[in-house]
Formats: sequence, C-alpha cells, structure tokens
Amino acid sequence: MFSEVDIALLNLQDEDQNVRKLGAQTLCRILPLDRLRTIQTALLTEPNPKIAKWIALALGRIGEPSSLACLDAALKATNDHDARSWIEVSRRMLGAEGDEQALKELFKSKDPEATQKAVTHCWENTGLPIEFENSLGDASHHEDPLIRRWAILAMGTTGRLSKVDPVIHGLKDADYLVREWTACTLSRISDPRALDHLIPALTDENARSREWAIKALFPHDDPEIPNILMKAFKIELDPGCREAIILILSRWLKSPCVREFLSGFLVAEPNRVVVVQIIRCSLNSKEGRSDENLIANILHRCVSANDELFWREAGLRLFSSLSKHDQAVAQKVLKSKALQATLGTIIHATSLAKGDGLNDGRKHILEINRRGVLTSVMDEKQDENSVTRIGIIIPLREEFEYFCSAMPPLIPQREPLTNQPYYEATLKVPDGKTAKCIAIFLGRMGTTVAATLTERLLQNFRPEIVVNLGIAAAIDEVLCLTDVLVATEVDMYLEGAKATQSATGLGFEVIPQGDPFKTDSPLCEEFDHLKFQTPEEFKKWQSQGTNDWGEHAKKNPFAAELISNGSVRTAPNVVCGILGSGPFLGAATSFGKWLKNSFNRKYYALDMEAGGVTTAAHYGRFSPRTLIIRGISDFGDERKKDVEAKLKGAAREIAMKNATRLLLTLLGNIDLRVLSAPPLSS
Repeated sequence: MFSEVDIALLNLQDEDQNVRKLGAQTLCRILPLDRLRTIQTALLTEPNPKIAKWIALALGRIGEPSSLACLDAALKATNDHDARSWIEVSRRMLGAEGDEQALKELFKSKDPEATQKAVTHCWENTGLPIEFENSLGDASHHEDPLIRRWAILAMGTTGRLSKVDPVIHGLKDADYLVREWTACTLSRISDPRALDHLIPALTDENARSREWAIKALFPHDDPEIPNILMKAFKIELDPGCREAIILILSRWLKSPCVREFLSGFLVAEPNRVVVVQIIRCSLNSKEGRSDENLIANILHRCVSANDELFWREAGLRLFSSLSKHDQAVAQKVLKSKALQATLGTIIHATSLAKGDGLNDGRKHILEINRRGVLTSVMDEKQDENSVTRIGIIIPLREEFEYFCSAMPPLIPQREPLTNQPYYEATLKVPDGKTAKCIAIFLGRMGTTVAATLTERLLQNFRPEIVVNLGIAAAIDEVLCLTDVLVATEVDMYLEGAKATQSATGLGFEVIPQGDPFKTDSPLCEEFDHLKFQTPEEFKKWQSQGTNDWGEHAKKNPFAAELISNGSVRTAPNVVCGILGSGPFLGAATSFGKWLKNSFNRKYYALDMEAGGVTTAAHYGRFSPRTLIIRGISDFGDERKKDVEAKLKGAAREIAMKNATRLLLTLLGNIDLRVLSAPPLSS
C-alpha cells in the first residue's frame, strides 16, 4: 500500500499541475524529513512557480539547513515575484536572515523594499516580540499592496491574533491578493464576528479570494455553514473553490445530508483534484467510512475512471488497517449486488474477521488492483510500523546461489505489471517485527545495468532500505580474503574524468574527478558496533566463516597456505570504509596504486556495481537508506588469477556467504526503525 508521503511525491510527478500542487501542499503539512533530497530535487525541476513556492515552503518548514543551497538556486532561477517572496520566507525559516535589531531597522526605513523584507520576515515567526505588532498594523495600510498582503498575513501567524479588528479591512481592499490573504489570515481565528464579512466574500469576483473565504469558515461552528456551502458548490465553477468547500464540509460528515451530498456529486465530478478531496475527506472520518452508499460510490468512481490517483487515495484511507467496525462495513459493501454489477468482476472477500478476531495481532487489509478486483488478504503486522521493506540487489547468478544458501527460504515471485522475476523472504526482527526482503540479481556486471534494475526495484516495491550485496577485490592491506567491507562511501572513480595530452606528448593522461555517494551512516555504525553490542552473535558469525574456510582447507592445501601467510584470517573481520566502483576489473598492483594515488588513498576495495546502485538511490524519486556490503573474494592485483585458479571459487562462495550472514546478524539484533525518522507504511 502507498503511504501519504508516497502519494504526495507521486502527485509531484503528475502532468496535471493541479495534482502537482496538491502533492506540494500535502508535503507542507506532513513534512517528511526522510524524503528531503527528493523534495529538493522536485523544487529545482518544477517549472511552475505557483507550485515551486509550495515546495520551497515545505523545505522551510522541514527546517533542514542543507536546503539553503537548493533554495538559493531556485531563487536565482525564477523571476516570478510571488515565488521569490515565498522562497525568501523559506530561507528565513532556515535561519538565513538577521536578528531582531536588524528587523527594527528595516521597519524604521522608509524604503518600500526594506519594509517588504521586514513584513515577510515576520511571517510564521511565533517568537516575534509584541512590539512589532504595531509595525505590522501600520504596514497593513501601506500604499504598496504587496506590503499590505504580507503584513496582514504575518499578523495571523505570530500566535497572538484572536480578534478580527486589525485585519478585517483587508476583505474590502481593491487588491484581490490582499483580500485573498486576509481571508487566509481569518482562517486561523474563530472570532464569530468574522462570519458577517466572510459570507459576502463567498461571491468575490476573484476565485482565490473566494477559495480562502471558504477555508476561513473552518474554525466556525454555525449550523448554517453546511447549507450555505452546499448551495455555493452547485453554482461554483472554480476547481479550487469546489475543493475548499469539500474540505470544510468534512467537518460536518456526521450529518446524513452532507454525506448524501458528497456521494451524489462524487460520481459525476469532472475535476480529478476535487474527486481526490471528496475521497480524502469522506474516508478520513469514521462517519464517512461507515456510510455504505458513500463507499460504494467511491469504488464506482475509482473503477469507472480507472485513474491511479483515485486508487491510491482510496487504498491508503479505506483499505489499510481496517478496524473491526470498518471490516463489517466493508463486508456489507463487498456483498452488495449493486457494487458487484458496477465492478463487472468477481469480488472475493475471504477471511474477514468474525467476532473480535484480532486477538492474534493480525489486521486485515483489502488490496485493490487496477482491474478493480478486491481481495481480502492477511497481513501479519501488529501496527503500521511493524514491517520494514528491504530491497536486496545481487550482481551475478553465482553470487545469488551462495546468497540463497545462507538465507531463509526464498519464494519466487513475479512483479504483476512487468512480469519480472524477484524473490521474497520474510525475516523476524527484534520486538516481534518483520523485515520483508525483496531480492533480485542483475545477471551481469556493470554500473549501468545496476542503476537500471535498482530504479526498477525502487519504483515497483518502494523499499525503505536498499542493500547491494556481493563480492569485491581488496586493494588495501587492512582487508583479507573472506573479510566483509561495509562501504561508508561509494566513489565512481571514472565519473567525470578528463583525458588530456600527456606531458611527454605521447599518449594521454586521465585527470580524475570521481562521484562519491555516502551510504546510510547510522546503519554503517551498527556494523562497527556489532562486535561489542552483540558479542555472542558476532562470534557466531565469525565461527561460521571460520568453519567454512576450514572445510576447504582440509581438501585444498592452498587454502591452508593462505591462512599461514596471513592472506586469510583465522576468523573473518568487518571493516567499514570507502569502496571504489567503476568499469574495470582490478587485477594489477599498479592499477590499485594509481587509483589510491590519483583518486583517494583510502580506497579499500573495488567493485563494478555499487556505483550504479547508489546513483539510482540518490537521484530517484524515492530515497531509500542505502547499504553496500561486500565480501572480499580476491585481491585486486597479480594474486587474483592464482587465487581464483587454485581455490576454484571457494573464496567467492565464502565471501558471499559471510556478507549475507553479516546482514542477517544485523537484522536479527537491531530495530531498524529506531535509527531514523518514521519510514513508509507497508
């Protein structure tokens, strides 16, 4: 199922600018810090300044200072005055402006530009001293409408405005944006005197002024409001206003008349965003989810339109973690002959709970596929945070075979839309939670294929953690055969490199640049601490690797020789460090030295896929936590050929098993969710 964050980010990619705006406004509300990079990318690629300003505001509210560079770039890229103002506000929220004394000087200045900067600085500044309120009141009557707008808007966000008197004059301002922003400010207070001014504003000639006048009715409990809004909805043509009316009516869903009204308009509403708002508001309330007719009409609209946007919204709100009461309602709907006829397909409802039926901690989820088939399935989870999805990417078939031998049983599956194969395993992790592992193997080496298939994995399964598991060649003496390298950083050493004429005039020289990507620091730290936090489990992991090598040493004298000369430890070790990734298979001492001298002396090992995985994870729309785990199967020098020939693949097998078992040891001993912000729901 999609989470609300998933839906907001998917909406940001929609061709419909109204849907993108909906996604940006949702991000302003839910503030997903763990998707910061994706939101920053969305700001820099959004062509519409009216949407970009909402994305900028989301970054400001998230409050991560690293967004300043992104906001600065967006500020340089747009000439839209309104967007620039909101980007400046977002920068101020990240601490990019001066102190209170500087603000006083700006208000004292007679320069309109300084006054404008002062009033925008006051927006959502709840720590603003009370002395600035008089300055904002004076600015709300300024001759410049831009200053009047921001002054009135700022007064509503200091946290002290409770009466309409300082701002109500703005509803009659000649500038439509002043009227709009005044209505926005009034939406924050519940002074009943505002109603006498807001009701006439519902017929304002400007659609945005009407929209915010509607939203300003939210704090008020006058029983006539639903009737006024339902009447206005029938004649209102603007989608934004229609959406706002639905939002306010959601407060009155206890009324059967309101639910009947929404149900009736749902079927024929032409605007996608308005339909989404009806679905959201209806299914976010107990009364809406209890209305059989309303649910049936929501499903009817989803099926008839076959719009993925509708399915996502309905799936998130109606069919995830149903309560016992909601299950009973869903069962009635599923048995409805009218609904079955509407869907035009067989509806399966199996294993719906009887009685209390939830004592074992399991909850029922109704999954909707795009053909409109409803299937009740059992999802063994105790709460919305009980399952962690882990995507595992393995380069070659040989490595995948060794991976399978060290893992719990893997179930072969095929992705429904593309029919691509993948393999699934469920692991029990601490506190009774579950990790669902989705594994694929690339079938060939190289960063390009790794990036392509990683992107497919991210799109199809939305894993919270992506693990690239495989083998690598050591180029530093700190690593021995069958040790495991946990990459703290992956550097694509040839990315951006430049070929220039050599100083001798013969041939050319390569000037390195590289493209380093950091992996997930908290998870890497856990590997560093495994030996000390869970010593018994760590010793068990080491003994498995030691036993595997010992079995080969009994049969192969060369394996025993490698122990005696220090090429293999008596017990494998875990090392955290930098992994070089690129198109070359390292088998020469001079190549390793060139890399360490030209690029980074801290390179520990080389591989050919990790750079593609980290690139896809970094630049994709869905930003997972990334782990790169590499068992050391050979040395990246002249010994490589000898090791592979004499060991006949034994080092590759044990290195891969050690890497796999190390991952399992980690998963079995830490709660992944305590290391980060709340991830995607399952």
